[in-house]
Amino acid sequence: MARSPDGLLPAKMKLYGLKMYLDADGSNLVRDYIPAKLSDGTVGLHDKLDFYGYIAIEMNQLNNMHHAFQMWNLSFADALGQLKMYANNELLAQLRKQFEIDELTGIGNRRRLERVVRSHYDKLRAANEQFAILSIDMDGLKLINDNYGHLEGDNALKKLAIILEEETMGKGAAMRTGGDEFQVCLDTANPEEVEDYIRRARERIAAENAKGLLPYEFSASFGYAIC
Repeated sequence: MARSPDGLLPAKMKLYGLKMYLDADGSNLVRDYIPAKLSDGTVGLHDKLDFYGYIAIEMNQLNNMHHAFQMWNLSFADALGQLKMYANNELLAQLRKQFEIDELTGIGNRRRLERVVRSHYDKLRAANEQFAILSIDMDGLKLINDNYGHLEGDNALKKLAIILEEETMGKGAAMRTGGDEFQVCLDTANPEEVEDYIRRARERIAAENAKGLLPYEFSASFGYAIC
């Protein structure tokens, strides 16, 4: 195909083909790479604008194989195109995920918030339902940074992100939208369920303080709206 036995590509102006023939006994099929020339027996392997190289096959004791060979070549090129498309889709999915993840905390960022809210709004509006948006600010981040260093401030943000994400319990999504600000989208319009979420989050924050390992008071302020 595109690669020669020594690994060179057609871009180096060396073209190799695959020669298939029976040995002297006529019992074994022999395959050899041979120098090839562009001719009717050599077909370019490409999919749309993507060129993969050439295939040149020589066979003896077989006639009228040219058309079949061309059809096989087209099918093979199509398969390569499908594999490339799949790989590109996987790459796009990975890039999209990275694009929507907050690098520090590992939860969603503002871009994910915009997508989640838009998706929820469109879906629930069609069903004449609502959902809840919570706004959370971590208290005293500047004080923590100034007195204990930015690394300690980052650790506090990570702790809060873990709490907010885990307490959604698969019924929403938590996002850090910048600095000390977080947003949580919950799949409920019931104020009691929203208040329960806030209660659980506050209890876990209090539990972090109760451990006595933090040189500052770990706290956050909550507010919400039904959309």
